Amino acid sequence: MKNTSVDHASVLVDIRQLIEHARQRAAAAAAVNAELALLYWQIGRRIQIEVLQRQRAEYGKQIIATLAQQLTADYGKGWSEKQLRHCLRVAETFTDEIIFSTVRRELSWSHIKTLMYLNDSLKRDFYLLDFLGLRDSYAEKRELIPFVVSRELVERSNALLSSSEGHEWNQRRVA
Repeated sequence: MKNTSVDHASVLVDIRQLIEHARQRAAAAAAVNAELALLYWQIGRRIQIEVLQRQRAEYGKQIIATLAQQLTADYGKGWSEKQLRHCLRVAETFTDEIIFSTVRRELSWSHIKTLMYLNDSLKRDFYLLDFLGLRDSYAEKRELIPFVVSRELVERSNALLSSSEGHEWNQRRVA
């Protein structure tokens, strides 16, 4: 008959190691995601200010196409025109670097892209608060988020939540 206490201890040690390794990998992945999001924001900001000079002109399309070709030649397929437009859009949506710094550490690039393509700023702010888990606990976290959330924004998001569209979102979120 096997000694089950030895087997149990061995399994426990192995499981703890699996958990610790997974936590390390997850932390590394989150750091990479945050760094890439910052890179995209910086590229978009540079294109917006230096190249397009905060204007959307026809020549801007040509410049983005040319940049995409050159960057793709240098760094591979991840630098298409579409990706550069994402970079530009994130810089246009999140104009404040301090706010974006908070957002990029908390949300994945996929979440950020979802938010930046919402044209209604009230909806974007509402979902940002929801994604960050701050909408319901503003009073508890206000000292931690002075650059991200204002009382007015929370009140506006609560107004959206009480609207029919916000009610539908909250029902899907709870379900």
